[in-house]
Amino acid sequence: MSMEQLAALPSLYAWVYRGDSEADCFWTPWGANLLSPKVRNLLEQMGLSDTVRYIPVELRDAETNAKIGNYDLAVYQVRLVCLSRERTIGIWDPNFERVLDLHRPVLLWSRVIGHDLFVAAEDPRLIVVSKRLKQALEKAEVRGCVFEGLRVV
Repeated sequence: MSMEQLAALPSLYAWVYRGDSEADCFWTPWGANLLSPKVRNLLEQMGLSDTVRYIPVELRDAETNAKIGNYDLAVYQVRLVCLSRERTIGIWDPNFERVLDLHRPVLLWSRVIGHDLFVAAEDPRLIVVSKRLKQALEKAEVRGCVFEGLRVV
């Protein structure tokens, strides 16, 4: 669906299988990233409003249908072709445009410098944050995010 089609829906709901009301980040079974108002506010305070578009979602527990809270579906606007074809370990498509199974990503410094938040165009599941943003998220005690160091060449 396009952003306009998503925004035109009267309301979006996402069901999760754990009623952890304290999680600030969720991944839906279909691969959408949901963020709490806490994360959205933090991104806006850090001047990253233009890097993410938000679509309101009501989050519900799949077993009880109880409302967990209002979240936002995050649509990341910055997509960078940034993975090293020579050093990234994974299964690439025949044209080296997408990674089908990513194991060890290696980023190209010249393509990522100056960006605090972006998605690797070769694998949209790879959301990359800068050290500055990682530290801010950790300081705010954001729950549901896992950070792994990435190699940059």
